[in-house]
Amino acid sequence: MLSIIKVSGRLWQQMKHQLMYWLRRSEKYTKVDMVYLASGNFWLIIGRVISIGGGFFLTLALGNLLDPVNFGTYKYILSVASIIGAISLTGLTISALKEVSQGNQNLIPGLFQVGVLWSLPGSLIALLIAAYYFLNGNTVIGLSLLIIALVNPLLNTLSLSKSIFIGKKDFKTGALSNIPKTIFTIGPLLITLYFTSNVVIILAVYFLSNVITSWVLYLFVLYKYQISRDNTGLKQASTYGKHMTVISSLQTILNQVDQLLLWHFTGPTQLAVYTFAQAPVRELRNFSDNFFPLIFPKFAIKKIETLKQIMPTRMWQMFGLSGFMAISYFFLAPFFFNLFLPQYTDSIFLSQIMALSLLAQSKGLIDIAIVTHAKTKLRYYAVLFSQFFKLITMLILIPTYGIMGAVIASVATEFFSAFIFILIFRKIK
Repeated sequence: MLSIIKVSGRLWQQMKHQLMYWLRRSEKYTKVDMVYLASGNFWLIIGRVISIGGGFFLTLALGNLLDPVNFGTYKYILSVASIIGAISLTGLTISALKEVSQGNQNLIPGLFQVGVLWSLPGSLIALLIAAYYFLNGNTVIGLSLLIIALVNPLLNTLSLSKSIFIGKKDFKTGALSNIPKTIFTIGPLLITLYFTSNVVIILAVYFLSNVITSWVLYLFVLYKYQISRDNTGLKQASTYGKHMTVISSLQTILNQVDQLLLWHFTGPTQLAVYTFAQAPVRELRNFSDNFFPLIFPKFAIKKIETLKQIMPTRMWQMFGLSGFMAISYFFLAPFFFNLFLPQYTDSIFLSQIMALSLLAQSKGLIDIAIVTHAKTKLRYYAVLFSQFFKLITMLILIPTYGIMGAVIASVATEFFSAFIFILIFRKIK
């Protein structure tokens, strides 16, 4: 038995050596640190597979155990929760990532406190909206908003943990920590869905399990990296986080416009169809986004002149990967829906059209370059133009064409946004 283990160990080392050799040779053509990309992306893929796996089972449970009306209500409340959360300092996550990448990890406790305090107005707004729904006899949404008001200060601020893993390039620990987090957030929700279709109970389990697991992960991160509190530079980091919050809040709020408008003009059933059309494409987009955490620390230490030289090549590489994913999904979508979500076959064609938005993913590279070099004004321009375009197209197309209008507006916005980011990147000096 011992000899088998030794032989296996030698074979593994040989395979690893060969892989390293070919990765280094490929760098001649890709102009990328392929060893870093492969090792970091391996763990990011593991983390993403865990998240996708948990999300996949959750999607099946929601699609098959909840009727379209209850699911549409569930999604509507989550959209409202996202808007409430956007009022908090969500941009602190970006600021924290920037600071940790540059070695200032001890700012995290101070940023956490700032985030909690700035989340309280959002909770107050949730309470006021809850009062409105109670007065109008809608206890489901009223109770749900009470839960949102309770968890909002922690739910958004605890996401700082992810910034630490990425900023310190510790993708392995980040991926492994995702295993218990996924189990203890999605697991209770799946059990709840099996026993009840009560939207309030489902949302209570969803939010509370997320807060508890995120809090445990945050404490683990502080302990693992021996993070102590040092407020040197906190004001500057907080100010940058506030600028990023304005941008991310605008994005978050307008990202919910399609769902809010569909709820209003077409009802919860059509919103459910649209949501399931989005879901697989969103997971594919998240999967390709694996490269962005790897790139962030690298871009943070490069001069902007260097980034402008390498950006066209990196964008074409990302475009090729995204194109492969979009084409593959186009042919696999009917099989996926017919097998796993037969209630939502109306989502197939809509989902295939939405897959075109994957082709605009390379704009994320430009966004990282802008963020890492604190080109705040330029990012304001890029986001404002993009989101204004989205708002106008949604307001015009959804009342007229319903779900198809939302799909067309969503895809058009992605390509328009990519165009704007490219134009703005050329202006960076």
